Amino acid sequence: MLLNESQQRAVAHDGKHALVLAGAGTGKTATLIARAVELLRRGVRPDQIILVTFTRRATRELRERLTVEVGEVAERLRVGTFHRICLDLMRLEPDAFDLRSYTIIDEDDREQLMRLARGRVLPNDDGDRGSTLPKASQLVTWLSYARNANIPVQQYLESQKIFDEQQLANVLAVYGTYEERKTSAKYLDFDDILRRCATILISQRAVRERIVGRILHVLVDEIQDTSTLQWQLLHALRQKATLFCVGDDAQSIYAFRGADFKTVHSFAERVKGADIYYLTQNYRSTQEVLDVSNWLLAESPLKYNKELQAIRGHGSKPLLVECDDDLAQGLWVAGDMDRRHAAGAPWQSMVVLVRTAFSARTVETACIERGIPYVFVGGTSLLKASHVRDVLALLRVALNLNDEVAWMRYLTLWKGVGDRTAERWVQQVGACESLQQAAEFLYRAKPDPKGPAMPLLHLLAHTTSTADQVAAAVQALDPLLATKYQYEQWEQRKKDLELLIRIANRFGTLATFVEEFVLDPLHATQVSPQDDAVTVSTVHAAKGTEADVVYLARADVGQYPHSHARDEDEIEEERRVLYVALTRARDELILMRSPEHIASWGAQYCFLDTLRAGLVTVVESGSRRREAWQILSSLDGVVPDIDDMD
Repeated sequence: MLLNESQQRAVAHDGKHALVLAGAGTGKTATLIARAVELLRRGVRPDQIILVTFTRRATRELRERLTVEVGEVAERLRVGTFHRICLDLMRLEPDAFDLRSYTIIDEDDREQLMRLARGRVLPNDDGDRGSTLPKASQLVTWLSYARNANIPVQQYLESQKIFDEQQLANVLAVYGTYEERKTSAKYLDFDDILRRCATILISQRAVRERIVGRILHVLVDEIQDTSTLQWQLLHALRQKATLFCVGDDAQSIYAFRGADFKTVHSFAERVKGADIYYLTQNYRSTQEVLDVSNWLLAESPLKYNKELQAIRGHGSKPLLVECDDDLAQGLWVAGDMDRRHAAGAPWQSMVVLVRTAFSARTVETACIERGIPYVFVGGTSLLKASHVRDVLALLRVALNLNDEVAWMRYLTLWKGVGDRTAERWVQQVGACESLQQAAEFLYRAKPDPKGPAMPLLHLLAHTTSTADQVAAAVQALDPLLATKYQYEQWEQRKKDLELLIRIANRFGTLATFVEEFVLDPLHATQVSPQDDAVTVSTVHAAKGTEADVVYLARADVGQYPHSHARDEDEIEEERRVLYVALTRARDELILMRSPEHIASWGAQYCFLDTLRAGLVTVVESGSRRREAWQILSSLDGVVPDIDDMD
């Protein structure tokens, strides 16, 4: 593995803890992998090394690249997301963490459970629900933020100053009911996984000694994205193990999820005696692209101390294209991509970045009108597709008879079974001692050879392998789902279910299959990608993305920084969001702006308003329309003479 001098110094680290501040495109993944290889070379056993990532995609990439370097030894390292690593550690001593017979629930299930808790607290709230209590989705968001920020939920809600005393009491009552139902059904939500692991490791020294004592080195990717709760976990691990963290403080953009910018920016203060290494040689972009991103950070009152240098040398200046409005931006981008493709550039060499999914609409519309194939990143995951959730509901009740959320979804699939009937049956099947008993009860309740008892019995007859069980569930529900989705692309949906069966072949038990799929589900775009398509993505979903040509749509006032950003910390996070967008480009960066937003947002400003002269080439598009718009906005404006008509 070829490393530059800065990377080599970091990899050869011989002290206690270390932080590698790796600028965008500077080879942080290569450095992390090289560090793991170096530890193995020094004689550290594979099972004494943990590599923590944030996504399944990153986990897969690390494993593949490690396999290239060290072969099958890579399979013996603990590599995974924070949630996966926590589960693996807790399973070393499941009794200490009270982990037996629990079902992991995803965000959709969590929201459904919150809805049930909300209805229990305010059963007569049938009018405008928002008038007395926020929606379940908002309640979940607040609770998750408080958990990840490691703040008592009541303290967090009081700090927001949005409730009177009675409203606060109602919200806390909903949370209490939610926790009670979660405990009784033996559910663990994503935050519970981290919280339970960190709490026990920190508070119970004997457990910590036994578990953490098995780990010598913890390698952390994207350290800037860690929440306070995740940092607590790392704090517990570093009592015995050595931390080697890689990240970029200029790419910390997830505060809304509880990510703590101070984790990386103040690492030296938090971890006394830690060594800091810097990677500034960029292998991705040309210097002209980096000059703009370097300028953006230099404008910040924070000290990033980051000046990236392009190994690839020089290229073309970024373009700043001024259009009349959002629609004109979308048309310009689509036209430019069409022109490049006609000249031989593959669609997949181009990426369009947007601030929010809503602001992508004009670009998507223009792509559809021109017949440009595109994939939107940040869209619905395969797990959230309703037909997949229908099948998983059957598999989940087979694993846990107390899984109320799964039972409700499964039972209400059947004609004549509404919410009230399903809820009554849920209590009774939960009292059964086996799936066989549950199936027998359902057959007595609805004696139909095509009723809800039959798939359960069919599943009981197929237990030879995980794939066999998943295939049995798909087969048993096929007639029901074919009818339910007959007008909703059923043939495509069937291919998704066939994929589930193929995925299941990789898992030894049904429980691990369901757990893994819920923890980090595949996205629809990973399942059936276009052979060659443009990627349209929100900036937050673009971490790790890069392309030859990157268009940043609506680089406008009100977007960078976003109009919702109020205080200095929020403004600076918005600067980092823009930095992430700028550094995705390899060869060409094209910034799109519209004068109309300057007027509509009034006193708001944009980071690019003070862009240093000479860093970009300014291009005006639709100037005739802009002149007309200016005339309409002027008190002195008059209708042009007829001779001036286009």
